[in-house]
Amino acid sequence: MVEETLQIEDELKSLNRRMERVEKKIDLIDSDRQILEDILGRMTQILEVWKITRQHDNTVRKDIKEEINLVGDKIEASVETKIEEMGSSFKSRKKSKKGWFKKLIERR
Repeated sequence: MVEETLQIEDELKSLNRRMERVEKKIDLIDSDRQILEDILGRMTQILEVWKITRQHDNTVRKDIKEEINLVGDKIEASVETKIEEMGSSFKSRKKSKKGWFKKLIERR
């Protein structure tokens, strides 16, 4: 009987050790779960920030393209106006030189 009691006590001690190991493993698993939840939460936040940044980037690119087109149109109009002015100036100079040359020939 004493032997049986000792054997039972040994089995109980062994069971207690196993239970303690299982409890430690459960605690580690719970800690890992919490870490993974934190990582998932942070990844979700990063994804939201990335989406907002991407939308902002698209908006900025669109605005820049519109501004470039607007400035390009203004430059094109300015260049056309300048070309017309230079053409008019050249024509008026040409006319005035012809008139001057004709007057010179007539005097002779």
